[in-house]
Amino acid sequence: MKGLFVATYQTFIKPITEQLGSVCESIRLVETFDPKREMPVDFIWVDFCTDEALAVQEFVTKAKKILRIHSYEFYTGILDHIKVQEWDAIIFVSQRYRNLFVEMYGESNNLHVIYNYVNTKIEIPVPLNADHSKKNIAYAGYLTRRKGIAEFYELARMMPEHNFHLAGVAQEADFHEYLMATKPDNVRFYGWQEDLDWWYANNNISHFFLASHREGFCCSMFEAMLCGIIPVTRDWIGVEEFYPKECVWHSLSEARDIILNGEITPKEIMAHAKSFDTGDNVIARIISLLYEDKKPMVLPSLSVGIVKTRNQYLPQLMNSIAMQDYPCNVIILDNTDKIKSIGKCFNELAEKCKTDFILYVGDDDVLAEDYISSAMYAYARRQNLYPNVAAILTGATIFDDNGRREYSGSYPTGFWKPEFVTKHRFDETLVRQVDTEFIDRANKAGEGVMMRLPWIVGYYYRQHDKNISGNKFVKANHSQEKDE
Repeated sequence: MKGLFVATYQTFIKPITEQLGSVCESIRLVETFDPKREMPVDFIWVDFCTDEALAVQEFVTKAKKILRIHSYEFYTGILDHIKVQEWDAIIFVSQRYRNLFVEMYGESNNLHVIYNYVNTKIEIPVPLNADHSKKNIAYAGYLTRRKGIAEFYELARMMPEHNFHLAGVAQEADFHEYLMATKPDNVRFYGWQEDLDWWYANNNISHFFLASHREGFCCSMFEAMLCGIIPVTRDWIGVEEFYPKECVWHSLSEARDIILNGEITPKEIMAHAKSFDTGDNVIARIISLLYEDKKPMVLPSLSVGIVKTRNQYLPQLMNSIAMQDYPCNVIILDNTDKIKSIGKCFNELAEKCKTDFILYVGDDDVLAEDYISSAMYAYARRQNLYPNVAAILTGATIFDDNGRREYSGSYPTGFWKPEFVTKHRFDETLVRQVDTEFIDRANKAGEGVMMRLPWIVGYYYRQHDKNISGNKFVKANHSQEKDE
């Protein structure tokens, strides 16, 4: 299995890609997605819902698409652009945010909760019987306003006899300047630490303090818990999903009381952390998603609508329909007496149609064996991107009885949603340019998307002297012919 991971922020996905290396033939991790440069893969995983996710969403591919949403995305507006059914799986790192997504956009069977991966098999470097009479309180991660570093400083001022440790980097230069200028004397700054287990042990850390107002999971605090370090966390929404209530504070005075007088032990907090599916079970669930059969495409039903005006060419058309590799119903409306206009005939065919689409075909035209399947499969691969399709318009090949063949980028009458036709109706008074007029009017109505597939050219339009309209693909006409 070959996979592509797309992540502008790679902190949380790298541990997963490392674990999947043993079960995947190849894995690539990139910051940006360029569809013109990527070779085919079996799955594309996008971490965080960013513009890269929207680019992957629009990419037509056989690869399984997986999107993992954390928490900040809910407050940016970008989720409004997600087409849920275009993704094989959407993963949330907490039940809280899955519930919120369902509340905002509705339930779907491709929504999963899988916690962030944390290595639960780490060797515990912090002695569980260490003397913590002098507390060592830490925070590790990005140093931002949102993470509550100001509250960390304030707590340090409230507890001058204890030690406070900051491991991380500020993402904003002005905030870094502020942190350095206002740092209390009992706060020590270490910079970014690659080996937090060693850092916790070396500094005899007893508590991990978090003052963030919003979290999805908080990997660094979970890693600390696995080392026997007591979490001391603000009461952000959803905190009860992960942390014991004895470790949650509502004010800084409560946080200080938890640190000085809390009764939960390092062994208890380690057991609590290990009770979550954050290690091997996370990888097992991800592997299961990757190897799960890709959901089948929902293929539309189709009728071929034919207005019979003569018999000379009809057998050729019917044989070409019989050779199609896609199931279709055939509706023939007899208009050999030419009493009805072509517009009226098209409207009547739509009224008789009971399928998802109707394909209008001239009774002297011919279809390539894979014409219908090519159009229907192309539509099916894009139907979640364009949920309001009214018509599918393809290219065509012009031919005549003398052997001339010529590609045309103009469109045959096309595949139409019958309910769209019955609502807007072809003009029954026109003799010429019936389909052109209808397409123009449909575009102006703005009620449905015209999906154009000009590379599909298996509709063979017969050009001959008896077309009243002349060359339909020069003047996009569709009319009846003179009597044979």
